[in-house]
Amino acid sequence: MPLPQILALGCAQFGARILELRRSNFHIENKIERDDSGVVHSWYRFAPRISEAQVTRLWTIATAGHVAVEQVRAIIRAAGFTSTKTISPEKYEAIIAEIREAKNQAEPWDQRPRVATDAHGQPITPADAGPLFAGVRP
Repeated sequence: MPLPQILALGCAQFGARILELRRSNFHIENKIERDDSGVVHSWYRFAPRISEAQVTRLWTIATAGHVAVEQVRAIIRAAGFTSTKTISPEKYEAIIAEIREAKNQAEPWDQRPRVATDAHGQPITPADAGPLFAGVRP
């Protein structure tokens, strides 16, 4: 909304009102441009965000699908957002679909091989483990 329209509404302290809206969890974007003659133009735009319940749903789907946090963050960044707080409602379902696709490719934790390994990734057998497994046969 152009500044003259805001002022025409009698909102002389529009900055304070925008701050109140932002503190009330409204996402207000502002854009400032300077035209060829040097005049500064500013706009404010309400940019809706997803709800806390939708954020919780997103992380629940990712967790249940064994999708790594970094992979979820990469999906969010690839969609053009910096965090779950900035996801627009229009892109939410597409991001959920991407997480579900990653879920289908993830290997569930309970199906991973359960082999103890040393610091170099080599399997440890009971004979290698020392006194903890003394007397235990492989």
